[in-house]
Amino acid sequence: VTGKEGMVKRETVIEQVEGLLSDIELCRDVRRVEAPGRRPFVRYDAQVIPNPRCEVAAGDPLRFYYEIYGLARSPEETRRCRIRYRVLNLAESKGRQPVYPLAYSFDTDEPAGRYDIFTPRVGELDVSALRPGRYELEGRVEDLVSGKTEERKLRFMKRS
Repeated sequence: VTGKEGMVKRETVIEQVEGLLSDIELCRDVRRVEAPGRRPFVRYDAQVIPNPRCEVAAGDPLRFYYEIYGLARSPEETRRCRIRYRVLNLAESKGRQPVYPLAYSFDTDEPAGRYDIFTPRVGELDVSALRPGRYELEGRVEDLVSGKTEERKLRFMKRS
């Protein structure tokens, strides 16, 4: 990385939609903040530094932010969901082929009282093995209590 800085002006809005999953936003970093207040890029207790060009440089991980809404409560008063990330190659000659081993899935079980409406999430994937090119990140959330499922996609460019 050259160390040069520049500026890109782009409105970034993370909207709550009807359903389980917000849009996925690429970010350069996410930092926890002690006193959230009204500051640029602060979402609840996190400062989300956006990646408006949706590009990942060689050696950098793919970082992204999203929110999960309205998970059903289990009888044990927890919210349980399965989260899956998958990266697809968008090269015209290959179509939309999954890139393995960049498929990652995990289950989460957290107290229902922490966030009543949403659960903020930060994802990070090692994409160092990817060749330069165009890719698509698929994020999928399955509510393990209600059985509802929702998916969002985000295109990005891997640079050399």
